[in-house]
Amino acid sequence: MTVTDQGAALPTSEIILQNMEISTTDNIEGWTKEQWVAQGRIGYREVGSPGDGKNGVPYTTCVSMTGSHIRNVRAAVDLMGNNSIFSHNEADHFGDDGIDYGASNLSITHNYIHDNFDIGDGNHEDAMQGQNGPLLRSIPYNHFSNILIDSNRVIRQTDPELAFATYLQGIDAFDEEWTNVTVTNNVVVTTACWGIFFSSSHNGKIINNTVVADNLMPALGNCKPLVVVGDKTHQGPSSSDNIIRNNIANGLNIYTSPRI
Repeated sequence: MTVTDQGAALPTSEIILQNMEISTTDNIEGWTKEQWVAQGRIGYREVGSPGDGKNGVPYTTCVSMTGSHIRNVRAAVDLMGNNSIFSHNEADHFGDDGIDYGASNLSITHNYIHDNFDIGDGNHEDAMQGQNGPLLRSIPYNHFSNILIDSNRVIRQTDPELAFATYLQGIDAFDEEWTNVTVTNNVVVTTACWGIFFSSSHNGKIINNTVVADNLMPALGNCKPLVVVGDKTHQGPSSSDNIIRNNIANGLNIYTSPRI
């Protein structure tokens, strides 16, 4: 399912989607990795017209998806429209990321994300990952702000017969610039190094989250999932003015700028 626009002259806004059932196919038993790469579909996405960009999809806005189930897909969700809600949904049995987000004024709450698998396409597996989204020419990265990620559950594996089981990073954003991102009351149970990780973050809050290892498979580098606010990675300025408080995790780390 795609929600899109036709540029500034024909924008899209105020769309409400409820109680949707979305899948590539009902039954994926016996599917090979090659089938997933060739035939797997994205479950739900918000996209703009080609050439549009800067801080989200500018002409697709105010979209709400609630109470829906997205399953048996390659990537589950792309949230790129500003001023949007994604709440009380379930995404499971997906081969790439659960939720990719790249917009401002987002509410991502009360969702259940579980049971991802490796389809062999080289994707770094994430339950929720911040993405750059469409870029205007000459702009190196986007700036996103005012994002609430609250009361979501991420459980890497609940299906004991899950094919191609693999690691799953939790809630993160490694590039771009992020301001006023609030990550609260989430539960992440996984095998990965990063349970919650943000870089290039300003005035962010990571509070009252539970991040634990499931111990169901070996972790790369023998690590446990951590809660981290890092400096910067490939893009964006250094992090500043963040709060990490009252979390349960295997470890906590927060970047502090050097004294001048």
